[in-house]
Amino acid sequence: MSRITKKEWKRGEIDFIDSNPYPERYFTIISLALAFASTILTGWSVVQSVPGWVILVKDLTIFFTLLILTLFFFVRYRMVLSSKRQLKKTLRKEITSMRELIAEQFSVYHDLMGRIRTTIFHKASEEIYPHRFNYKSDSLNKLLEKTVENTVDSMMDILKNHLSIRDPRINEKISFSIKVVVTGDMALSICKDMPEKEKNLIEKNEKYVVTLDRDQRAKLKKGREILTKAYGLNTNTAFKRLWNEETYFVENDLKQKFDKGEYKNETYEFWKKYNSTFVVPIVHVEPSNQKRTVFGFLTVDSLNESEHELFTANDTLSIMNFGADLLALVMLNIELLDRLENANGGDYANKQ
Repeated sequence: MSRITKKEWKRGEIDFIDSNPYPERYFTIISLALAFASTILTGWSVVQSVPGWVILVKDLTIFFTLLILTLFFFVRYRMVLSSKRQLKKTLRKEITSMRELIAEQFSVYHDLMGRIRTTIFHKASEEIYPHRFNYKSDSLNKLLEKTVENTVDSMMDILKNHLSIRDPRINEKISFSIKVVVTGDMALSICKDMPEKEKNLIEKNEKYVVTLDRDQRAKLKKGREILTKAYGLNTNTAFKRLWNEETYFVENDLKQKFDKGEYKNETYEFWKKYNSTFVVPIVHVEPSNQKRTVFGFLTVDSLNESEHELFTANDTLSIMNFGADLLALVMLNIELLDRLENANGGDYANKQ
């Protein structure tokens, strides 16, 4: 039986339940020991002039011993395999049931968030609100900052726990970020640390994508910027598709897609930072006319060094939609308060 390679294990090509004690090795050792003993006894018998029938009895004894051991190990091995198959089948059923339950729960949350939004907010605008993410009152800006931070941290915990339940072998580090869609003017106002060279390239009426926040671990990593760069909306395949009304983007080998010309990303050598991603829009759809207010995108990514099918639509989508729905609800609420403040000329949020 061939050994399991480390790469096969990491890629998930060998199931962890199928690890094997190699019982045939014990049989081989016993057989060699008996063969060695038989050789010694045969040599001794010749020297001592032992009758032939004694040698025959000795050889038959060894033969039947080996035959019984063969049958024993064969039956034992089949029993172990049968037990492991049954255990594997049971565990798969339990894992599938748990995954379905998690997906169903988050689907319920998704529907609930949608009903809450459509109940409270009856008007959606296709245009980008010019004061979005840079509101009139400090209280609204602090509320957004705190909500975004808490949502990202919560999503990290939820998805990490889900991945560990889905497959205990998965030990990939993941990173969350919240991207927002803004005009060039808005990008210049909220990206206060943007280099002057890049500011000069911004076209005020064009749409851009800005990183509003990241998870705590990503904030400490070099090269994972926040509010310092504006990306073109059409220079990233995921953002372009989601802006054009697709509901999610998932890919577990971005480098391969990039090399084939099937994926665009303006970040230089992005695959050194992440190679798998799942992105959903932070969006509110007005039910009466289906107008979409797209605030931005909730993204999760990973280097995915083990080359697993890390993110899937079957289970990751419902979790990501839950986070995006929560953010859309908060952003709609903050925007409504800011509109009231601008209309009334007062700090409406603090008064409330």
